[in-house]
Amino acid sequence: MNPFENIYVPISNSITKKKTLSKQDLQKLLLAPKIREPIGIRDKALLVLMAIYGLEVWQIEQLDVGHIDVEHEAIHLETRGGKPNILLINENAMIFITKWLRTRSLFKMDTQAVFISMHWVSGRGEPGKRLSRRGIRLIVDGYLKELEIKKLGFSCKNLRQLAMQSSMQNTEYIISILNR
Repeated sequence: MNPFENIYVPISNSITKKKTLSKQDLQKLLLAPKIREPIGIRDKALLVLMAIYGLEVWQIEQLDVGHIDVEHEAIHLETRGGKPNILLINENAMIFITKWLRTRSLFKMDTQAVFISMHWVSGRGEPGKRLSRRGIRLIVDGYLKELEIKKLGFSCKNLRQLAMQSSMQNTEYIISILNR
């Protein structure tokens, strides 16, 4: 006789219902930044790396210009354990990353950080500081709120999960979004 046979263990909604972003919402998210403005170019590159390639907030924060190999379309990263990792980037995604690097270079920053704060554009803050984790989350949350996706419970962490799912299921669709 099994002593656990009549025991009921409820499963929480977070386990049974994974949040998934529809293809339309993913498209809206990736098309949301206004790429005619420097901030929009930066944000597009940031969102591409998070939503399509699954980079975590801490990886975005620590990413330096020297980590990006434009010629070989690769990014050199570290894993949580400190092991080196090479992430191959689709040609279309690399276009947005190099566009941001060119735009970023116009500001003649002393930092090697890829993603920098641009608050000075609006007269707030110091120019060219490395984006903090909080700053990255605020940027992503801003787009999620603007598109009314945030109220569905999405966050930076969900973008990483989405990237893992999307890479297996929607590779061609994601490439078509990047072509726009």
